[in-house]
Amino acid sequence: GDRRQEDREGACEHASMLYSYTAIQLDSLCNFVFCANAPPLLSPFFLTAYADGGVFSMVPILEAVQPCTKEIDVLLVTPADDIQDVSQMTTMEYYMRASSLGLIGKVESDIALLRKARPDIKLRIVRPGGVLDANPVKFDPKVAKQLIQQGYEDAKKSTLETATLLH
Repeated sequence: GDRRQEDREGACEHASMLYSYTAIQLDSLCNFVFCANAPPLLSPFFLTAYADGGVFSMVPILEAVQPCTKEIDVLLVTPADDIQDVSQMTTMEYYMRASSLGLIGKVESDIALLRKARPDIKLRIVRPGGVLDANPVKFDPKVAKQLIQQGYEDAKKSTLETATLLH
């Protein structure tokens, strides 16, 4: 159906990282390898989108620990109660969501391990107040302004909560 075609095109776009939406079918290994390598002059495209990065939970918390470490600030991109409806996700969105959950579990495990192993280190954890869009970051001033404002509010809330716990 149409949705499956969108999944294939989305997978091709994601694999190429050129952000040129191609019309290549990914139903054969040859086409998949071609798409993953994305030779620009050989890949027909009908739209180019500009994006940079994405929202993933890759926080190397344990790497921040040194013998003299007293404080660590952790900026997370996932709220504590990150529940999302996956029923309307495309295959690629679902795969990205599953990958993100694995990374979130690793971060939470590292936080628990650090709190147990080094209780002398003060951890300040900033979590977003809501679920962030896991799609590649768009160069849209409205989206950027909303993300900046949300980051400011989340940091302020986290700082106030930390101050309350310390007093």
